[in-house]
Amino acid sequence: MQSREQWDAFEAEVHSRPELMMTTGWLNKNAVLLRRQITGRDRISPVYSNSAVEQPLREFTKTLRPRTFAFRNRIRLNNLLALMRLAYLRVDSVAGYSIDIRTYIDAHNGHPQRTYRESYDPKFDAAGTSRLNSLWSAQAQEAMAGARMRKALVKPKLPGG
Repeated sequence: MQSREQWDAFEAEVHSRPELMMTTGWLNKNAVLLRRQITGRDRISPVYSNSAVEQPLREFTKTLRPRTFAFRNRIRLNNLLALMRLAYLRVDSVAGYSIDIRTYIDAHNGHPQRTYRESYDPKFDAAGTSRLNSLWSAQAQEAMAGARMRKALVKPKLPGG
C-alpha cells in the first residue's frame, strides 16, 4: 500500500467483513501506527537490490564451500556462522574469545557441554576393539550390533545353500 486512499479501502474492506474477527482486532490495535507508516511511504524510494548481502554471502560461500561435507551438526554450524559474521563486521576479538572459552570450560569442569550429539571424540565398544560411529551413542550402537548378531544367528538357511 502506497497511499492513504489504499489504506482506507483496505480498512473499510476488513471492517465490512465481520467474519474476520482476528484481522479486525489486529487492525484496531495497529491502525494508528500503520496509518502513519502509509502516509510516509511515498517519500521513501523503492529498493530493488539485495547487493548489501551479496558480498558477505559470496565471502561466506567461498570460505565454507570446500568444507560443506563436514557441516552436519546444526549447532556447530550456527556457531561458526555467528563467528564468521562477527569477523566480517570486524568486531571479533581473539582475546575475547579466549576468555569466553576459558570461562565456559572452567564452569563445566574442563569439558564442553554436549547437548546435541557426542560427536567430538572417537568412541570404542566396551571391549575397546571396535570403533563406533560418532553420530550414535555408544549404548545405542552396541545394542544395534547385538541385534544384528542375534538376527544373523537365527537366520534360516536356504535349502541347497
